[in-house]
Amino acid sequence: MQSSLSPQVARRRPRSVPRGPLNGALTFIVAWHVLISLVHGVAHQRVSVDLTAWQGVFVAVVVVMAPVAGIVVRARKRWRTGTLVIAVSMLASAVFGTLYHFVLGGDDNVRLHGAWNATAHHSLWAWVFTVSAVAVVAIELVGAVVAGLALAAPVNDDVIHLDGQLRPGSGAGR
Repeated sequence: MQSSLSPQVARRRPRSVPRGPLNGALTFIVAWHVLISLVHGVAHQRVSVDLTAWQGVFVAVVVVMAPVAGIVVRARKRWRTGTLVIAVSMLASAVFGTLYHFVLGGDDNVRLHGAWNATAHHSLWAWVFTVSAVAVVAIELVGAVVAGLALAAPVNDDVIHLDGQLRPGSGAGR
């Protein structure tokens, strides 16, 4: 028995799913990322952990400015490009932060400060340095995953037909 539905009948995805929640989430994540990064930057100064010149440029451009630029690009109707900038910058930042705060030795490693070092000076700023290092890497990983999910989601006007084929821009909303 044949179905009474033609193959041209399509099931339209609602506009708010999946981009709606992910749009708001990415803006929220980037805002928190900037705030946590600023707190961590102040903690770097207070515990006298200086960055090399190239690390300072990396932090300024990739960690702080690139995610904000991604939000601006998204707001200017270049959604995919802006989201890609956020995904790449957050992933690169998470790798950088993980390496310097948890893997490699040196002043930037949290094991020299706060909770992980019994002989360390346990000032408030040493604790802020440690906690903010963990928080900044965590928010970067969340940002990279959410941006990746947003990039993998179908475009709002894409239609998934009953035969399972995705046909970009063939929706009735055009």
